[in-house]
Amino acid sequence: MLRITVWAASLLSLFCLGASVPAVDRQAPIAGAPQLGQVNFPTSCAADAQPSVETGVALLHSFQYQQADQSFSKAAKRDPKCALAYWGKQ
Repeated sequence: MLRITVWAASLLSLFCLGASVPAVDRQAPIAGAPQLGQVNFPTSCAADAQPSVETGVALLHSFQYQQADQSFSKAAKRDPKCALAYWGKQ
């Protein structure tokens, strides 16, 4: 019986300690500045279109479809033969 009481008291104290831990203070993202990760997505597109393609891929992975479409459109203007630029457009 003592073993069960000690076990229950330990479990209860863990729950109480977990409830009293303060929440992590996260800095709010800056409005208008998407938080995108680094993308390394080599293509056969022209070198000046490559950054727009990689930005478009990062935006797609961040569910920013309209901005991704704009980025792929920019890549298509810079290199009309870049098939990936048309693939990424909506």
